Amino acid sequence: MKSPAKTVLIWTLFIIGSTLYGAGAQEFTVGFTAGSLGFGGEVGIPFSDYVSVRLGGNYYTHTISDYEYESDETSLTVDGKVNLRSVGIFADYYPFRQLVRISGGLVYHGNGMSADIRPMNIYQLGGDQYTPERLGKLSGDVGFQQLSPYLGLGIGHFPRTGTGWLISANFGGIYHGQPQVGLSGEGLIEPTASRDQEKVIEESISGFTWWPVISFNLGYRFSL
Repeated sequence: MKSPAKTVLIWTLFIIGSTLYGAGAQEFTVGFTAGSLGFGGEVGIPFSDYVSVRLGGNYYTHTISDYEYESDETSLTVDGKVNLRSVGIFADYYPFRQLVRISGGLVYHGNGMSADIRPMNIYQLGGDQYTPERLGKLSGDVGFQQLSPYLGLGIGHFPRTGTGWLISANFGGIYHGQPQVGLSGEGLIEPTASRDQEKVIEESISGFTWWPVISFNLGYRFSL
């Protein structure tokens, strides 16, 4: 089974190769990107002094294990994970033929977060003892609409500048709609993982409809 990183890379290379072949491109830029979508690469293809197209992919995973949260009445252990993976195609318009660009595009992504929460306390209630093993755990994940539009501004290289090293930056957002929450539970905690509780959490984060995009690119322009 392919890993998410390999899947993103394969699709990105396929799209890039198909576009270069179909366009008969004589100039193109290959670059490394880093930002709020993770780390990855992109290819830029100029079609005129005003318009260029970029294709790219990004990937990043961060895991938190055995994080301990304590308050006056409870102690919890949290295991969490953030997944960032995306492939996108973007059209850039340079209104002044240089430096500043307006960008729009489509991004297919699997960005999301998940967590497992376990109580650490032993509770006494009505003569009964509730151990962490008996209480179980609560698991949750947050996902988003996978095919999402992008809108943003960029600062960087010109559509046509010959060969050489280039630096650029992008500032914008991916509109992924309202987050979708999934809950599951084990042990005595299981009944709390209801659809009603999922709706409560979804409502509390319903304002997070845009994924902010800040990225920086270091690339090199080739001329065939």
